Amino acid sequence: LAVLTITGVVVRMSLTFTENLALVDRTSHEALTDQLTGLGNRRSLLLDLDDVLRSADAQSPRALLLLDLNGFKRYNDTFGHPLGDALLLRLGSKLAEAVAPYGQTYRLGGDEFCVLTTLESRSVQATAAAAVAALSERGGGVDISTSCGHVLLPGEAQDSKRALQLVDERLYVD
Repeated sequence: LAVLTITGVVVRMSLTFTENLALVDRTSHEALTDQLTGLGNRRSLLLDLDDVLRSADAQSPRALLLLDLNGFKRYNDTFGHPLGDALLLRLGSKLAEAVAPYGQTYRLGGDEFCVLTTLESRSVQATAAAAVAALSERGGGVDISTSCGHVLLPGEAQDSKRALQLVDERLYVD
């Protein structure tokens, strides 16, 4: 009887441990993921940006792109939040496809997106053009364009605070 009791306790402890690991994994995923689009969120961007800045060098440069949707508020106000959410989800998916496999995408909130990418296979200008095209949509009551700013890493910024400040300043500069 004692052996069965101890066996039962050990089995229950291992089940509880497994459940707790799954809970920690799910909580970690939720903490780093935008709930609407499934893209990385601001926290995820900051962690990845710090990692990139520690490892990037002149031989393996990276770029940070900040993208802001123009016309989204008008669309959201006209058609409502459910359709606005559907549009953000659709555009976020298109952005992820446009920068794959070399770029990671993030939704900072509202109508702002970021891309953190290597520059191995295409230039920052080509990546920005693909990202802007993915986040722009016209027709059927939709008129969304996209503004984009970018910063080269580590050449133009050595820390995440400076990188985010600089890319934000460049967002609306032609």
